[in-house]
Amino acid sequence: SVFYIFRPIRFVRKHCDFTRPTSLQHGQFQRGPLLPPPHNLNRHRIHYIHPSNMDLPLWLHKNLRGIVRLKRVAEPHRYAKDSKGYPMPNTALITGASAGIGRAFALYHAAKGGDLIITARRAKALEALKTEIEAAHDVSVTVIAQDLSSAEQAEALYAALNGQRIDVLINNAGFGGHGKFVDRPLEDDLDMIDLNINALVTLCHRVGKDMIAQGGGKILNVSSTASYMPGPLQATYFATKAFVSSFSMALDEEMRASGVTVTALEPGYVETEFAARADLGGTDLVKNGATADSVAKYGYDAMLRGDLRAINDGTLRFILNWVFPWLPRRMLLKQVKKMQSKKTS
Repeated sequence: SVFYIFRPIRFVRKHCDFTRPTSLQHGQFQRGPLLPPPHNLNRHRIHYIHPSNMDLPLWLHKNLRGIVRLKRVAEPHRYAKDSKGYPMPNTALITGASAGIGRAFALYHAAKGGDLIITARRAKALEALKTEIEAAHDVSVTVIAQDLSSAEQAEALYAALNGQRIDVLINNAGFGGHGKFVDRPLEDDLDMIDLNINALVTLCHRVGKDMIAQGGGKILNVSSTASYMPGPLQATYFATKAFVSSFSMALDEEMRASGVTVTALEPGYVETEFAARADLGGTDLVKNGATADSVAKYGYDAMLRGDLRAINDGTLRFILNWVFPWLPRRMLLKQVKKMQSKKTS
């Protein structure tokens, strides 16, 4: 009918502006894809609207792309300011920052001009990282040596922040452990649950509530491809990562309207000290791993975009989303167990 023919036209007139911008001041317009605000922010925080972020029919999406100049909405800056009134760089709190992916996150954030609060158990490694970052970048790094193997210790970390504003929270701390569940020390698996789940939940609650009050923020929870399946011979670890991914997606839905996004980073095997601590040597899991730097960059960029889940390996992404769901459950369990079994000579 005529109504349905002209309905998209009314939508375009309502949501789009075809005028050519002369500058990038408040209330003007910008053509282009969704872009995150830079770390060294100007006086306004800018949000971009793009056809890919609207619930549009595919044909209308294609017609709008590259043609329509969409609204660019600016709102007053809510970030902390220095003595001269200029916005301070985003501050990121990164757990498990002494090595591996956590260390790579810290280096990447600093390279973008953001200040850091880094925490882990190893104070010497943190101090060395602080020295390296501050020598290379004009940023501030605060070290908090803190074990996070319980919710109480996560509360102690939050108290040590002393009300400092956190714009980015990266929950990276965690560990795994190989072996049959009943053959492993129960204390080890309970500690794993405390660190991988309880500490993460505590920090998401405390810092997430602050982010909502301050008008926005970004949370990145490091999960794993292990979240997509049960894991015989790493039963507790796989279960904790399933929790992290599920929890992160639910939080994102609850908090997104308040300006806070939550992303679950789900990498496959990464070449860090994680495998040695989890006693994964001799298994098929430790073949062809990604580097910590590449995974950190992929996850960090996904966090800035506000992605819900992020798997750094395209092949794994396809298998986990399009192959594993169709496999019989028993077959999947046997395949995972075989992959995690140590090779005997």
